[in-house]
Amino acid sequence: MIEHPLHRTWTLWFDEPRLAKASRAADYESNLKSVGVFKTVESFWRCIDHVLLPSKMPVNSNYHCFVEGVKPMWEDPYNRQGGKWVITLKTKAPIFDVIWARILMGILGERISANGAVCGAVVLKSEICSFFIIVE
Repeated sequence: MIEHPLHRTWTLWFDEPRLAKASRAADYESNLKSVGVFKTVESFWRCIDHVLLPSKMPVNSNYHCFVEGVKPMWEDPYNRQGGKWVITLKTKAPIFDVIWARILMGILGERISANGAVCGAVVLKSEICSFFIIVE
């Protein structure tokens, strides 16, 4: 079977900060769980098809999709000088899941970022839904 390679390899992380009461970077890092690594379009969809949609996640939990080798935390050397774009929605509508999928396809296909400046994206499930696009 032919697979279609992505420009970079990515890791999908999950965490529930409220459960861990992460107050320090070490506590936060220990709560991160890798739920998949993908380097092809097909392996991306295999991973995404087997995790909860963001709208179905527990409140205050997060997905983080980051370039392999970059941890989804500001303490990672790759992120220290970076920044983020934030999109916040005051809705619980199914559009939330569609926007997350479109953001992922945009960063994996390098359509959102010029020159690979995006190193990750985060979806935060809370009363107000937020998306973060992390740039170097």
